[in-house]
Amino acid sequence: MITTIRHSHFFIVGVFSFFLMTLPISQAQTGLVVSLNGGLANSKLKYANLINLKTTTSNITGYHGGLNIGWRFSERFTLLSGFHLIQKGTKFADENKAYRDDSNGGQTYLGFLTGEEKVSFMTIPIVARYKVVGQGFGVLLSAGLTLNSGNNGTGFKYIQANNGKIFAARYEMVEFGEDIDQLYTPFQIGFLVGLGIQIPVSENGRVLLNGSLDLGLTDALNHRYKQANTIFERAYNRSTIFSIGYEYYFNLGDQY
Repeated sequence: MITTIRHSHFFIVGVFSFFLMTLPISQAQTGLVVSLNGGLANSKLKYANLINLKTTTSNITGYHGGLNIGWRFSERFTLLSGFHLIQKGTKFADENKAYRDDSNGGQTYLGFLTGEEKVSFMTIPIVARYKVVGQGFGVLLSAGLTLNSGNNGTGFKYIQANNGKIFAARYEMVEFGEDIDQLYTPFQIGFLVGLGIQIPVSENGRVLLNGSLDLGLTDALNHRYKQANTIFERAYNRSTIFSIGYEYYFNLGDQY
């Protein structure tokens, strides 16, 4: 029930932001902007405090792409929203300790539990963009929020002993939800800040090169899962996104 409500809020906010972006304004150089973009996302799960968890995390590379729709209020200022699909994840390893290899007569080894996981998010950005340089070519600064709805993914874990032996390897599902056996919360909010370049290729067409940071603001871990497994940590998704895209500007300013 809670999951349904959260996804409903996600949809309502997304639709509302879309209409805000496309409201006509009586101003020269205003108009609708539409863009497609795609690229790579380098992500990890950042824990707020590793003292008790004793787990280290590192980056993993996934894909990113989507559609942006917005309203240009002037040559320099644009508000954008849209729908993106982004693959995030993390690599992890726990502290060095003893593990039992049941496939080898119960022999014990010192080693690390190591693994990686990849999950995908449907994301709605709500972003303000400012062009620093004037006509045509421009340097773009952007900032705003991302509303992220998590989809299930896959994980791979194994134990690597200090002598190089690998055992207990397994694949498993990575789930989002509010039940006690689901690790991640399904709805997460992030803060997005970006820097880009806009290159004119026609009167109204632009090629966009962007780099951005998507910093999670809300805990990625499901609170019921944490209670059931006595976990006191908070974790946040962190992504560095590089993308290339094409944007087209529909000049509607002369109509008002």
